[in-house]
Amino acid sequence: MALSKPLPHLKLHDIKNSSDTLDLYIQYLNASNTTVFDMIRRAKEICEELPDINDPFIETLKLKDKGSLGKLLEYLLFGQKPNCDSNPDLLKLCLDLKVTHFKKLKNGNYNAKERLTITNCGTTDNYETFHNIANSKTLQDCKYYVKCQKGLLFVVEHSEGKYKSIQEIIQQKVICICRYNMADFKHEHLIQIDADYSNIRERISNQTVSQKGQKYLHIHPHGCKGSHTRALGFTNKFLTMLVAEQLAKNRNIPLENILVQKGNSISINI
Repeated sequence: MALSKPLPHLKLHDIKNSSDTLDLYIQYLNASNTTVFDMIRRAKEICEELPDINDPFIETLKLKDKGSLGKLLEYLLFGQKPNCDSNPDLLKLCLDLKVTHFKKLKNGNYNAKERLTITNCGTTDNYETFHNIANSKTLQDCKYYVKCQKGLLFVVEHSEGKYKSIQEIIQQKVICICRYNMADFKHEHLIQIDADYSNIRERISNQTVSQKGQKYLHIHPHGCKGSHTRALGFTNKFLTMLVAEQLAKNRNIPLENILVQKGNSISINI
């Protein structure tokens, strides 16, 4: 739904460092709710300091890179080129930027196509690389908590085809943008995440790392096929629930108006 008020004019520094300014920025980007290109164009209208879609950096993105859309958005919406820094993308706000694809079901609802990878945490080639999790009794004590705690999710509709041109990428539909903070999660969600983390620690201790038994937070393979690298991530089901809850909160409507459960499957009625 489009906002009737004129677009604000914001400074890039404030967008990246002020929680209130970021919320306002996201509110107006969410209002477009059409394509990636429309969202990028609106961002440029709000903040003239941002690069535009014709910036030479965009041509350097590798289309076979699964994270190309995330890198494009980080640059065009926040003016920073991706790097290998383990710190959150928006450092002052402790926020990581994430892109996730939701698939459209036959009934018109959506759910998460895949898990949300949060951060690499070790390799089964060397269990010593999991030492921080093994030595941290709670997720909050673990160094990876800062990567898990807060996030800014760009939820994009999945379209067929593995590798896309930049033009195809920017024509994808943006379903919504959701900001989350684990401190605001429901009590029952936090209990399950704690249980999942305990399960992960036990499997590291036994050197039997797998996803078995983990419902919301899990440890999963990451990287090319056959990779022994492992990452922490949110499961498909929890990701769908998380987006539904944020949408209900943003729209000030009951969760049951958005989240649809049928048997063991859940979906979002947008």
